[in-house]
Amino acid sequence: MAEDIQVAMATDRNYLDYALVAAASLLAQHPGGGITLHLLHEELDESDFARFEALRRIDGFRLVPRKIERGFFQGWPELRWSTSAYYRLILPSLLPDLEKILYLDCDLLVLDDIAELWNTELGSRSCAAAAVRVAPEHQKKIGLPAEAVYFNSGVMLFNLRKMAHENHEKRFIRLFDELGGRIKYPDQDILNLAYWNDYVKLSQRWNLVTSVYRNPPTPALYSEAEVVEALRRPGIAHFTGTHKPWRLGKTTHHPYARYFRAYAELAGLPLPFRLKLALKSLLTGSLKPPKKAVPWDGSILNTGIAIRRTT
Repeated sequence: MAEDIQVAMATDRNYLDYALVAAASLLAQHPGGGITLHLLHEELDESDFARFEALRRIDGFRLVPRKIERGFFQGWPELRWSTSAYYRLILPSLLPDLEKILYLDCDLLVLDDIAELWNTELGSRSCAAAAVRVAPEHQKKIGLPAEAVYFNSGVMLFNLRKMAHENHEKRFIRLFDELGGRIKYPDQDILNLAYWNDYVKLSQRWNLVTSVYRNPPTPALYSEAEVVEALRRPGIAHFTGTHKPWRLGKTTHHPYARYFRAYAELAGLPLPFRLKLALKSLLTGSLKPPKKAVPWDGSILNTGIAIRRTT
């Protein structure tokens, strides 16, 4: 019997609906079961877990709620953001029996089977992640070498066995102490400092952030061909930035936000939420074209992604 794909997601009540949509997309794109979802939280209760359990109508999976107690951060510097921003950094302690874990943010949609992503060969590396644009000034400010390729922490495959064996949590605490107020992206900055020369660069398709469509390709990150391939065959659409698919006052910048409404319905979100999405579709639902000159247009996007209905 094949081992389960181990996935971790973190949410609070403010993001619960979006986490449900992300989880529904994950299950819909991986038929046949075999997923264990570790739900990291501080405040959820049985009624919240029941909403996740109801997703079994899409496909079978195992839900493992994991409450994060403040004691997990004993010995850490004062946390200036929500503690959920730091969960990635304590995964070795949270999941000591696992060799690896796939961590997913809640503001995303899975658009292809994650088995390929899960089977990424890590070798001796600590993690796998997708590269992302960051201001050179910020990279310099936090002390990253000029040759470092910054990555996004919203989709990461972690080598938990190595992280635990080498006590990487202690390294993270030291980096927090050293950086102090220079941190802008809490866990992401720390992870980049720790792993800039110790990660496997994922294909762009596994973390298709909003800015990829909005900007010309950055050769130091991905070639034009690689970006075009990601836009044609997305694996994970990540709604980075402020233009989320559920925000009424924001236009649609991500080319694959079009699928959010269908997945919200599949997740069984309340009618008022789905009506808000319908209203957004009427008001600002069309894809806003990039301001900059980019070597692609809407014709290369995949409009035929299948959304498997409930079993």
